[in-house]
Amino acid sequence: MEGNYSKTENYIIKIPEKCFEGTDEADRCCYTWKNLYIPYYLNKNIWKKFGKITLVRVGKGFGFWFGKDDDCCKISGDIVFNFGKGKKIPKYEYYEKLIIQDFSDNGKQKNYYLNQLEKCWEANYSLNNCSLMPCTAGMNNFKGGLDLDRFDKYIYYMNQFFNNRNLDQDIFSRAQAKQSKSGSAEENKNKLKITLFNFLNLFNDVYEYCKYMYLIDSIGYVDKLIESGEREIKSGKDVVRYMELAESYWKMKGERMKNIFKINTESLV
Repeated sequence: MEGNYSKTENYIIKIPEKCFEGTDEADRCCYTWKNLYIPYYLNKNIWKKFGKITLVRVGKGFGFWFGKDDDCCKISGDIVFNFGKGKKIPKYEYYEKLIIQDFSDNGKQKNYYLNQLEKCWEANYSLNNCSLMPCTAGMNNFKGGLDLDRFDKYIYYMNQFFNNRNLDQDIFSRAQAKQSKSGSAEENKNKLKITLFNFLNLFNDVYEYCKYMYLIDSIGYVDKLIESGEREIKSGKDVVRYMELAESYWKMKGERMKNIFKINTESLV
């Protein structure tokens, strides 16, 4: 497997820029599918409890279908902790501004956290920072539409769903559908919501969801995500908290990838 470990953190497996050049789709490029999603998510020993999983071609990339063809939950890739630069809603620039404002009286501390932020940007397009995301019923748009596309806030809402399990939960708020011969727009939208609901209902709780979808084995870490997701990011200290969550996840996932995929780290340097 070709790739490059980050020069700053040896557990970060960066996605070669040539694989997604000219796009922002590192999370959906063929490299990520072939080296992360397919080896892990098609492992029947891991996913046997979830039933039929089908790998399909989507444009130049791939996708997963969970379930029957006429009632399947469609899955694509997603950036987990988004530290993107120059977007419509710039994340990096916002975090940078807060760090400069709050640590302006301590130049050494300010520079340290700005350096940490740059490391987060370097890890943005890495296998450590990519995971699958349901697209059915606009689930991907729900996460992307959250404040700064925050992963902790997304897990907070996922926990709300698993604690209540109904179609009125916020995670279904971005579902959209058009009228068809078989039903009205509203009927088709509800059908998509039910399809997503049925997929999510396969998981016992938010901890199992994080274990299978994000390779997170730590209950304590998931609890930290939920707690953090209730809070806003309005200060430099908030940014530091969020960066620490991201760095912990990348390190945790880096170890899981080495163990699950038996990655030869020497070949990636």
